[in-house]
Amino acid sequence: MKLLCMSSNRSIVLFATTVSAQDNLISLEALINKTDPAWPLVRKWIDSAKNKVEVLPVDSTKAKQTLYNAQVSTYATLGSVIYNTGGIMVDNGWIRILGS
Repeated sequence: MKLLCMSSNRSIVLFATTVSAQDNLISLEALINKTDPAWPLVRKWIDSAKNKVEVLPVDSTKAKQTLYNAQVSTYATLGSVIYNTGGIMVDNGWIRILGS
């Protein structure tokens, strides 16, 4: 919170403003990177894994909302996992990576 104090001739005026990151959210369209998403790289890692990897089905409505709430682009591996999976389970669930 910023506090601004102004005075003129015997009177004081105070202004309080609050600025938060939630006021500057990136649109869903801008978060979905269509030219260079990380998903092909993540898919390559999954395909070359030595342990069993299961990609859980994605719910597209939930994926869009989760990506928007996370404010992470699909250019990032985290954003790609959120947008393209319901989650990833490695080695029969020993490791669970949450998607959307």
